[in-house]
Amino acid sequence: MSNQSLKEKQRPLVYERLHYRAPFGYVTMMARLEGAISKEQLMKALTELTSKYPLMGARIEQLNDGSAKFVVEGASEYAVTVSDKKDDKQWLQIAMDEQKKPFNLNKGPLIRFILLNSAYNSDIILVCHHTICDGLSLTYLVKDIIKLLNEPSKKVEPKPLPPTVSEENFTVKVSTGFLVKLLLNYFNRSWKKAKVIFTQEDYEKIHQSYWDSNKIQVRLLTLPKELTTHLLSCCHQEKVSVNSAIIAAFTFAQNDLQGTNPSFSENVGVAMNIRHFFKENAKENFGLLAAGNVLTVTRKDREGFWAVAKKTDRQAKKILASPKKVLKLLAFNYLDSGLIDAMWFTAHGDFKNKTALRLKKMFLNPSENPKRKIGTTNLGKVANDGSEQAYKLKTLFFIPPYWETYEKVIGIVTAAETMNISILYDSRYVEDNIMEQFRMLTLKYIEEATAHGSSA
Repeated sequence: MSNQSLKEKQRPLVYERLHYRAPFGYVTMMARLEGAISKEQLMKALTELTSKYPLMGARIEQLNDGSAKFVVEGASEYAVTVSDKKDDKQWLQIAMDEQKKPFNLNKGPLIRFILLNSAYNSDIILVCHHTICDGLSLTYLVKDIIKLLNEPSKKVEPKPLPPTVSEENFTVKVSTGFLVKLLLNYFNRSWKKAKVIFTQEDYEKIHQSYWDSNKIQVRLLTLPKELTTHLLSCCHQEKVSVNSAIIAAFTFAQNDLQGTNPSFSENVGVAMNIRHFFKENAKENFGLLAAGNVLTVTRKDREGFWAVAKKTDRQAKKILASPKKVLKLLAFNYLDSGLIDAMWFTAHGDFKNKTALRLKKMFLNPSENPKRKIGTTNLGKVANDGSEQAYKLKTLFFIPPYWETYEKVIGIVTAAETMNISILYDSRYVEDNIMEQFRMLTLKYIEEATAHGSSA
């Protein structure tokens, strides 16, 4: 096989390694379409799209030294489960149950589909391992599925594997600092004294342990068409991003219910798209092409809604203007891949190693409680491509991975002129009634802000 052929079929697992053995590393989406869809229709579309998005058909091969690579050949056929649709709420329980089923990372593929069918509309549930995609990837995939359902004879343009998320592949200088590299080298030297390579069987054990012990719940919030339109219009008038306004609403609700103490309650995690940083065109490619950052969102005294939104927006734009800040998680590229795995086996299994424990305490929880109150991912607006289509997108929901460093993890997506918000939490840490109040207060602050504009 030529080097070019190898490049098209294989790619190192580097930046994605952080999610490789994480027991909660699932990205989930539900797309509701008008009309009935058969399994054969969906399978035909998925088969065609594999050439456009190669990682859809990938498996992960772990090598003898513990490193790993994506291999885009030899994966099993897509798992597509079809059931009769009973009601519009059925999808959520199925989506959460699917996260409790581990992928066979060695065999692949690392994405599966559930089709809930009725004569009037159909729900397509996409459950994907985080190593091969982010939330935006699933919006691209949904749009393409709809296109191919409407035009089944249409051919797609193949894309290469997405570029490796590493310093040499960016148009900007994002080198990891000397002191950080020194610390990571120390971790690597300590780990090599008792290095362990974990297996698929080990992964399945901690996956089971994780889902047996947590109590992850989801509450949904839908902003109707009129409110969504008002929010987008107000954000335009106030010259802030929709995401900054939504974060302000979350922050106000958070402070009303749980106050501002401890200090970490002011930290809000934000997922950011990094596709525009690559030398190689990665626009609308399917892969893990996002990075997490933290904003410090505060409300002083009786500071108004839009004042907080603008302050948040300035901070987010400042981070986005500094690639080094956006891409700080690249530091993990310098850690021994087995040590990254060991962090998860220390956190959720019975593996004991001092170096892995130190890494866990630094990166995950220094205690049993979440370090930050809110983590958010906003996928923006997904547009329908035509009003005359037989299959049209009626609604879209996004469920991000529940990172244990947060008390609440929130996924946001706007489609069919409505904004849908999924709020994940672990009821071991926060009571159900508090989360219902959080949901309703968030809605209240958005309604008030859009009703009164900059005076809110």
